[in-house]
Amino acid sequence: MRTTARDTLGCLLLTVALLAGALSLDPLVASGSWLPRTVLVLAVVVATLVLVRFWTRAIWPASVIALLTGLMAVGLAYAPGTQWLLVLPGPQTLTALSALGRQGVSDAATTSAPVTASTGLAMLITAAITLLLVCAEAVAIGARAPAWSGVGLLAPWAPAIVLDVPVPTYLFVVCGGSYLLLLAVHRGGRPAPARPRPRAAVGITGAGAGVVGTLVIAVVCAPLLLQLPAPRMVTEFSGTGGGGATRLSLGLDVGEHLDRGADELLYTYTASDDEEIGPLHAYTLTDFDGKRWDRGEEPDEPEPVGTGSLWPAPVPGDTSDLEMDITIENLGQDRLLLPEDPRRLSIEGEWAYDPGRDEVIGSGSTPLDYQVQIHQRQVGAADLESAQPGDVRDEHLHLPETGYQDQIATLTQEVLDEAGASTPYEQVVAVQDYLRHDPQFHYSVSVEPAQTTDAVWDFLGSGEGYCVQFATAMVMMVRTLDIPARLAVGFLPGETREDGVVEVSGHRAHAWPQVHFAGTGWVRFEPTPAARTGQSPDWTREEAQDVADPEWEDTSEAPPSPTEPDEREMPPEETATAGEGEEPGTGEPLALGLGLVILMVGVVLAALWSQRRGATDEVELQWRRVERLVAARVGLPSGETATVRQVAEAAGLTGSAADSMRHLAGAVEIHRYGPPGRRAPEKEQVRQWSEEVLTGVREHQKQQGD
Repeated sequence: MRTTARDTLGCLLLTVALLAGALSLDPLVASGSWLPRTVLVLAVVVATLVLVRFWTRAIWPASVIALLTGLMAVGLAYAPGTQWLLVLPGPQTLTALSALGRQGVSDAATTSAPVTASTGLAMLITAAITLLLVCAEAVAIGARAPAWSGVGLLAPWAPAIVLDVPVPTYLFVVCGGSYLLLLAVHRGGRPAPARPRPRAAVGITGAGAGVVGTLVIAVVCAPLLLQLPAPRMVTEFSGTGGGGATRLSLGLDVGEHLDRGADELLYTYTASDDEEIGPLHAYTLTDFDGKRWDRGEEPDEPEPVGTGSLWPAPVPGDTSDLEMDITIENLGQDRLLLPEDPRRLSIEGEWAYDPGRDEVIGSGSTPLDYQVQIHQRQVGAADLESAQPGDVRDEHLHLPETGYQDQIATLTQEVLDEAGASTPYEQVVAVQDYLRHDPQFHYSVSVEPAQTTDAVWDFLGSGEGYCVQFATAMVMMVRTLDIPARLAVGFLPGETREDGVVEVSGHRAHAWPQVHFAGTGWVRFEPTPAARTGQSPDWTREEAQDVADPEWEDTSEAPPSPTEPDEREMPPEETATAGEGEEPGTGEPLALGLGLVILMVGVVLAALWSQRRGATDEVELQWRRVERLVAARVGLPSGETATVRQVAEAAGLTGSAADSMRHLAGAVEIHRYGPPGRRAPEKEQVRQWSEEVLTGVREHQKQQGD
């Protein structure tokens, strides 16, 4: 296969492999929002690479021109109308792409997957795939190191690997097959062996070497990737905010790390008595499969929000009223934030109430203002002491069949026996206090890898987790007692300003259990340690070991507790989700991005070094062939006794053969005695000179013999 055709095929194979890898993102970011424009941009870049490679075999011109062409194509695809002369990127183009890039980074950090990518996020994906193609082509074709291009081809698979997202098998087959074909057909630049091997054998050998190299890289890199704090795969809900709004993560995976984005202001409120305002929930979750919470199906016909009280049951008569004014600043949810007691809403727009989940559903835009009148129930320990479990839906008692239901039930019974709990209320409080106060349990945003098929059983064994682990464990333990329970997701109370306005940020996101009692309804409990949540509800008869929440105090100078990991050193996560914790930051995304850049630069530099070394080795290899033939035919001693110029003069060549000898000898002298950094001639050129010299020497010797 001719070099030009081989290079063209290699570029196309790299493009196919990268697109197959990019499609592995489809479970996270819907391909319909970025794939068409990415394909168009790649087509332009591939055409540029093929044309420039036809003109020059040097590495950098093709890569630089392809990057500039890719920038032009990305600008046309995502920022049309900002170019000079219709196509050339101008200052407005760069400004627009920069703004889209910032939007894309914000969306990646604050939206939930799977998502339909915003323009900014789609632009980032297109730009990343384009950059990977240019780098992979520079390594595989420009530097003649096709095996090393596999490192770049692995990059699009990293999110699917880290998140353990199922990917169609055919994508892996297409990507791997394209890579193996690349190794089989793109073998240029290697010194010709003394005894030529069959073409098929060379292809199989190259492919085998590529497979072995890929396996080695996978074995070395996979454990390192799996140790990274993994972003959570969550379920998307249409929100009330724009693309940059913060969302609560609802597909909560109990076996993963706490995800958290920037600690931005989400909503504010004022209240007639803000000390009486507890957490506000947006969602309640019922279905748990042993590892993840699932929303299930949406209600068919929710009730319209009117002037009546919003509560699944008749509002008790012994209530006192509180007033709240809530302003949502930047919260991408289609549910309103609600207090844990019966309430009335005063809000504009079309909203509906789902009594089964105790959620208010609607749509709108932020900022959003509404008023809440809370009918505060008079709930106390005495009221709940004689209460029986409520009669609710079967799913509120469901336990996932993980094979560890009996172990969880046995442990729960041991907790009750030790506490001497007999009534349903006492049993619920005993489970809460066990998780909240037992020294075995510690609050931590790091979660150990799964050991079993049941995340709750893993947590009960390790004792390390955050609010989702604590709350989920309590819900499942309470359900083993045939007491209905579910998970609420929302926010803890925030910080009160001097003017009395309470500010709630993304780091107040929280999850807690709700337990249903007949005659009272759903009641909040708090198993997460007090160091993260403050005092638990009054009706749980909190013991003296509960302390004020140091989270809300300035503890920047305090050393970490022996039983609490230093959360200030923990990498920040990507989405504001259920949990409480460390200060915001951008260390992990920045470090990961810099690491990928350094890796790609290192690969390119290694390939360039390999190409230069191979080219200079080719010069010496071909010169030895010429030197041996000249010494044998002319009688000139070989080795150190003859200089390069002596060999060239002894050959006695004329015409084009003499020119080739002069070029070859000059290349040898530059390689041996010239300053470092001089670029060696292309291998094909060196071989051509060598063949012309050898032919000339043979003809010269033949003429002398005649």
